[in-house]
Amino acid sequence: MPLNSTVSITRCKSYDRAEIKDALVKALEPFGGLSVYIAPKDKVLIKPNLIRGSKPEKAVVPHPELLRALIELLTELGADIYVGDSPGIETPEAALEASGYMAVMKEFGTKQADFYREMDAEVPNGGLSKKVRIVRAVHEADKIINLCKMKTHGFMMFTGAVKNMFGIVSGVSKVHTHIRFPSTDLFAQGLLDLYTTATPTLNIMDAVLAMEGDGPTNGSPREVGLILASDDGVALDVVASSVIGIDPSTIATTAVAARRGVGNTDLSKITIAGPTIDEVRVSDFELPTSWKGITSRFAKTRFMRSIGSVKPVVKHRLCRKCGKCIKGCPAHAIKMVKGKVRIEHSKCIKCYCCQEHCPYNALKLKAPIFSKLLLGFSQAREIRHRRIENDWR
Repeated sequence: MPLNSTVSITRCKSYDRAEIKDALVKALEPFGGLSVYIAPKDKVLIKPNLIRGSKPEKAVVPHPELLRALIELLTELGADIYVGDSPGIETPEAALEASGYMAVMKEFGTKQADFYREMDAEVPNGGLSKKVRIVRAVHEADKIINLCKMKTHGFMMFTGAVKNMFGIVSGVSKVHTHIRFPSTDLFAQGLLDLYTTATPTLNIMDAVLAMEGDGPTNGSPREVGLILASDDGVALDVVASSVIGIDPSTIATTAVAARRGVGNTDLSKITIAGPTIDEVRVSDFELPTSWKGITSRFAKTRFMRSIGSVKPVVKHRLCRKCGKCIKGCPAHAIKMVKGKVRIEHSKCIKCYCCQEHCPYNALKLKAPIFSKLLLGFSQAREIRHRRIENDWR
């Protein structure tokens, strides 16, 4: 674990082309600028959070104007630039096109990284797995820039820099990962294996327009007005989660990183460049339905999770029978029965991939009444309204 890490926080109120580029340059200044990390002719992979193709105003993916600004800066340095990610069930090409990325890439002649070819890579320093299967483009890159988005996540509560590296696993292999690591702790350990195997050179977070509620795809856009950056993705997640009022220790990936000594998880040892966390804190950022009121040790027990856990339900009036939830379910718990989508909850592993993949917001997360009554209002508000003190350790 590094003794100290730096996370820069820069205010940025819009995706205006000039404003977003100025904000990105300013965010990188505390580190000496992009040239400290990137040399001419470096093969640089920009790995955005491209979970699926989506319009920028939905806040599902980092905004294409931020991608444009980053490509411009890398072009000025003479880098060989590639952009790539592995969406859940769409092809990379379709997701890049739908999100507005392909148009930016064509303008600059930026190449699409091949996220189809796979390889086995050893996990350094021992992790949950000895080897992980990742896309070969990651191994072939000289530098990786992790372009993530500030969002909530139904399964992991929060998705930032560390969670974004799940995209270096191909779409097909993602299914096997969810089955192999069905709990949040196991999945977080798997994510840390990926992060340490392909540690990004630099992490940049789009928090100009974040996502709250039932993220990472069907939540609500929330204006936060920030760009964050760090060469320590773990520290970036600690600061970002603190900004939106979440105790970093309750985020599974951060907790696993602390146990393993990966990155800096101690807020008191992270240098903030720019405005303080208190100056930019969002006081009422809404968590996913699946994480409201289940933060106590009792509520996380297997018994409580079995009888009181949040379940995905189909809103048939919104369902268009596209079949993406069926294709994206790792447990094969969803079927089309007599023209309607049905979920076999006895098979459901509560990964909420179905809710992530539904483009029509037809899958909702529903908490049982028993769970709400047992946990009570005070516990249901615990994680939503907990505020991080300045001396949090």
